[in-house]
Amino acid sequence: MNRFSIAQKAQFVISIMVAMSFYFLIYKPFSLFRAKKKIILLGTGNGLLENNVECLFNQLVSKDDRVNVFFVSEHKFDKIGLENGADLLRIGSIRAYVKGLQAQVLVIDTCNSDIAPGLHKFLKGLKINVNHGFEGLKKLPIDYFKNIDADIHCASSKFEGDIKSCQMGAEPKSVVVTGYPRFDEIANFSLGQDVLAFFTWRDWSLYGSGHFDRYLKHLNSLICREVSVALGSRKLFIKLHPKIKQNISSDYSNIIVLSDFDNLTDYIRKCDMLITDYSSVTWDFIYNERKVIFYCFDYKEYSQTPGLYLRYDEEFSASFALSISDVLRNFNEQHDVIDAQKYFRYRDGKNTNRVIDIISEHLGVNW
Repeated sequence: MNRFSIAQKAQFVISIMVAMSFYFLIYKPFSLFRAKKKIILLGTGNGLLENNVECLFNQLVSKDDRVNVFFVSEHKFDKIGLENGADLLRIGSIRAYVKGLQAQVLVIDTCNSDIAPGLHKFLKGLKINVNHGFEGLKKLPIDYFKNIDADIHCASSKFEGDIKSCQMGAEPKSVVVTGYPRFDEIANFSLGQDVLAFFTWRDWSLYGSGHFDRYLKHLNSLICREVSVALGSRKLFIKLHPKIKQNISSDYSNIIVLSDFDNLTDYIRKCDMLITDYSSVTWDFIYNERKVIFYCFDYKEYSQTPGLYLRYDEEFSASFALSISDVLRNFNEQHDVIDAQKYFRYRDGKNTNRVIDIISEHLGVNW
């Protein structure tokens, strides 16, 4: 619940009490008040409609009138690309908590606070964690998935599934290889020539003083004349991690720093090359064999703390860059194709369908 202020959390407690009173004293005893349609709630860790949840939401809302599909967020319609009249629930509101208690299915991508902060573990619907990323690069705590209350943790392959169950605490029976819905959107599309840069967040307490300043310097190293010239007619889009609030700007017309509300998924789909460090966005590019440059200023430190599931100097040696000069050299070099089959069981454009099949079976509807 770190994304919420103390005041918001206090308001959530009040909303929970009111919602539970309504649900158990009025809704449950009196069938007249009970919802006539099946209810599905979806939410994300940053409140934005994007990534795997976006793909599922768009498919589910187009199904039939036997189901009500809601997206839960603290943002307004225009900020997340929804039109007025869409089924948007304000996170932490009484209505959102009531719908959570009524829901037959809940879909999250990050943690227990995506839909019903403070109440998630008490909700009885089928809980599906579709993940906002792909586990396979940076190590996460060994109890990471044990702390996420979900009946199903989606995975893209046995490789990733084994990491979740053997190294991250997920119950083996809860890990289901469905593939990730967002990959359906990038399987076949017309690629441009533009470049996306996205770097992962770090727990700065694990490192020495000045590490965050080095991180910002690392980001700013991409905003320079040499990179602008090397790009030529291409554009470099720099998307900052949502937790970065520092002002980073560009004076170059072909180097653009995106805003918080620019949909990362859109740029993942449209760009032909990725510059990253340890971000799971890597897998979106490996999926259909696009070029990745691993630009890692702190590889020696990071590979030890928190650690990596793969050794970059072995697995991605041809695309490894420690300096901006390495990045520039990589721009126009031919790259070795990373073996996507090792990391993805499915590349058939039907990942969304496999997750929806789980939902439809649980709801008892035929889609």
